[in-house]
Amino acid sequence: MGYQDIMREYAKKLESYSGKSVDELLAITNGNEIDFIQAIEMAIQQKLERLGEDNLSEEEVIVLAVEALEREVNNGGYSQFFVNSSREYTPIIVHALGRIGCTETAKITERAVKAAGFSGLAPLTLKDALDAFSKEYERQNEYRLVTPAQASEIVKTITSNASLTEPFAVRPNSLSTPEWDVLEEELNECDQLYYAAGVENIGGKLIDFVKANKDAIQP
Repeated sequence: MGYQDIMREYAKKLESYSGKSVDELLAITNGNEIDFIQAIEMAIQQKLERLGEDNLSEEEVIVLAVEALEREVNNGGYSQFFVNSSREYTPIIVHALGRIGCTETAKITERAVKAAGFSGLAPLTLKDALDAFSKEYERQNEYRLVTPAQASEIVKTITSNASLTEPFAVRPNSLSTPEWDVLEEELNECDQLYYAAGVENIGGKLIDFVKANKDAIQP
């Protein structure tokens, strides 16, 4: 399936999910848990785009926050959650996890928030801190963030030198500072605790939360 086909399928899903109730989305997805959560999130996102964040209920925001955390931490750890657009949910994510009954994951996430220095900050100060973290993350990891043009040059280098064992043969000696190393180590530990806490079944508890609060979740 090509890119255009994927986008057409995505657009069809958006259209079929938009404005549907929790019960209707359950029926559309035939009770499949993964499809149901995806449908709920997409429908709430559509509501957000139509009406703005002030028209979302707390329960709807909780769904978006928890799903953002799941997606980002499973893909790239807490650092990725704090760097990508998901970071907007930093102020409420611990509360959101508590609301759906994931107390262990809430504790781990609170530890990550504190480690990154975001705990207890006022909204504007928190935004500045998150922006600063994002910039520092990019600076510390710039050797990993390869542009298509750079990737092409790397491939040429690899194919022209069979003895090259390191794809990134030319790296700066050190882009890190002791402080950043300590922070990354703490966040990495939080990542591992998060993965181990998967027994809490975040997805299942989120589904239970949605079903129990379907009067407040009306995308």
